[in-house]
Amino acid sequence: MPFPQWFAGQTITADRLNAARMKMVAQSENQEVVNSTALVPTEIIIPLESGATYWYQLVLTYTASNTGGGMGGGGIRWAWDVPTGTSMPRQTASYALVDNQAISLIAGGRILLRSPAATTEMRAEGSGPDNFHAVLEYGSIQVGGLSGEAVLQFAQWNAHSTPTTLRGATRTRVFYTRVQ
Repeated sequence: MPFPQWFAGQTITADRLNAARMKMVAQSENQEVVNSTALVPTEIIIPLESGATYWYQLVLTYTASNTGGGMGGGGIRWAWDVPTGTSMPRQTASYALVDNQAISLIAGGRILLRSPAATTEMRAEGSGPDNFHAVLEYGSIQVGGLSGEAVLQFAQWNAHSTPTTLRGATRTRVFYTRVQ
């Protein structure tokens, strides 16, 4: 159903009201990547209609080893796979990639704020396989002539035997709504 346009005298229907509601997609289970820098798809998928514009907010929760301090591996990187002709200006906030940075779970660490394109791989640091970290990302999706899906993908920044884990059970989730 196309995005509802409202006119004077129009009858309100449940379908038209529901089309404008915000939706949520959650990662149901943890998903691990070990010894690999190849991006893999997640359960975070936004269905897209041609010619539409969407607004979204992503909370990506993960655990990963620190890439600095002699640990040499892990971290996380992520990007979106979108249909050809789709633009996706986005803004991200994540742990900065600074070698030998001692990330404190109490005091925090340096934060990297960026505005990458949809397919630009973003990277974030970790502090060990037992510590949960979050990336916050929001933006808009302007779909060109091809319908399809925006699929979140992730991998390890550096291949390592300690898993990089995208956290599920509703920890990693995206909220989205069609705005035009």
